[in-house]
Amino acid sequence: ALVAIIFVGSYLRFREAFFTGMWVDEGRHARIGYELADHLLQYSTSWLGEVTKFPPVYTYLLGISSAVMGKTEFAVRAVSTLIGSIGIAVSYLLGRELWDRDTGILVAAFVAVNPLFWFLSTRILVGATLTVIYTATLVALYVGMSDREDYWIGLYLLGPLTAISVMTK
Repeated sequence: ALVAIIFVGSYLRFREAFFTGMWVDEGRHARIGYELADHLLQYSTSWLGEVTKFPPVYTYLLGISSAVMGKTEFAVRAVSTLIGSIGIAVSYLLGRELWDRDTGILVAAFVAVNPLFWFLSTRILVGATLTVIYTATLVALYVGMSDREDYWIGLYLLGPLTAISVMTK
């Protein structure tokens, strides 16, 4: 059931993401991603240092995507769309950890068709990325605070995920 929910959610996101125009903020993010693709090891670009005004996680995801897939609108749109699809699975983990498997499936189904998350994961904006990373941080916190045998995995992931969350927005 979870695989079907992720497939439907991914289909909806990818179907909508590439047939809409680009807002001013999206254009700025896209341009920064394109420029960063040329020199991934430099955090400041020739575009008046505009990159340094944004936290690095989403910016680098755009830059890496542009470096791998080319400087195209598809490359930068695919980042939020793919992360939005991953968010469905992460929300399942949160529901499963907090309650049970059935609740996880229900949460994943809700997130797959949630209009706001769906919208954010079709735009070149940081919102979906931040949501997914922060949700993963909550899962790690819950696992780390539990009395399970593998609680240490959550504790080890908690620090890096918290830092990545902060560096995302």
